[in-house]
Amino acid sequence: MRAPQPGTVRDYSVSANGKVVATVTKNHQRVNRLRFEPVETKSIRVAITATNGLEQARLFEIRCYSFSAKTASGLPIR
Repeated sequence: MRAPQPGTVRDYSVSANGKVVATVTKNHQRVNRLRFEPVETKSIRVAITATNGLEQARLFEIRCYSFSAKTASGLPIR
């Protein structure tokens, strides 16, 4: 079993419209998939509070999808 990589984000929260919609602690994975109640917003904020060792955090990609009866497969709405 491998140890958490130093560059991996450990603790973070996701906010929309100034309200925290998800909080993650003790993460060790490079890819995270979060699900939370739908919210309509024009922007989101990711606040990274700790990594697994590095002083700087790096976030490379964020994808947002809408899940409903028509998009239950998780595919993006076009």
